[in-house]
Amino acid sequence: MKHIKAMSLSAFLDGEVSEEERIRISKHLRDCSRCGREAEELSRVSEFFGLIKDVEVPQYFVPRLKRRIAEEEKAPGYLRVLEWTKALPFARAVVPVGAAAFLVLAALLGNHLGTTIYQGSDYTTPGLDSEFADVFNATSFDDFPQGSLGDVYVSLFTQGGE
Repeated sequence: MKHIKAMSLSAFLDGEVSEEERIRISKHLRDCSRCGREAEELSRVSEFFGLIKDVEVPQYFVPRLKRRIAEEEKAPGYLRVLEWTKALPFARAVVPVGAAAFLVLAALLGNHLGTTIYQGSDYTTPGLDSEFADVFNATSFDDFPQGSLGDVYVSLFTQGGE
């Protein structure tokens, strides 16, 4: 069974449907309890709005409202955020406090990582120097013979590749 949409029910309750549509919806409401309950709820909402007193607005209220909405839609996102911060007094502090917290956290994390990496570079495997000397027949890069691959490597990194 195909149920009636809320917009059609609302139009039906407001008398804004054609005669054929009114007959079709009336018949459906007699047969479908779900749509009947929804129609009752919509009717109660409509009655509630009938209890609210009309408010008189200035003559140019609607055009001014439409113009302001159009201006806000054209405004860049950061200006919308600035408007939002005017409504909440503490909201202006959120961005600076967040940025400061980020910088402090980054400094602490950078210091910790720098210390960890630096300490890790001081660590040498026992016997690495003797293994280096055995394999390359040298105790350091400076001991490589002139023109060897090790000598070229050292000259590239110490003299900037000249």
